[in-house]
Amino acid sequence: MLAGGAVAWTSRKQKTVALSLTEAEYISLSDASQQIVWVETLFKELGAPIQSIKLCVDNQGGIFWAQNPAQEHRSKHIDIHYHYIRELIKSKKVVLKYIPTTSKMQI
Repeated sequence: MLAGGAVAWTSRKQKTVALSLTEAEYISLSDASQQIVWVETLFKELGAPIQSIKLCVDNQGGIFWAQNPAQEHRSKHIDIHYHYIRELIKSKKVVLKYIPTTSKMQI
């Protein structure tokens, strides 16, 4: 959010068929992280660098997978390029914030 409005927004089908809701949310996190890198680059070019961007998520399983690089049997089949979100969290470019689905969003 910038000045009360969304900077980037999209709605489309995922490119990959997910086997669970957590996996679908994790893949969405990865797609959103690519947008975040684009927004960060845009702001840097405009002379307004940003430290980190909050990414609001409504799935605690997706947050867990993104913040914990340990490989487990439920996530080992996920393509490597979806794990890009982990690099962004580690470098503090992205901060994940849990927002329950039923709550009104307050950033």
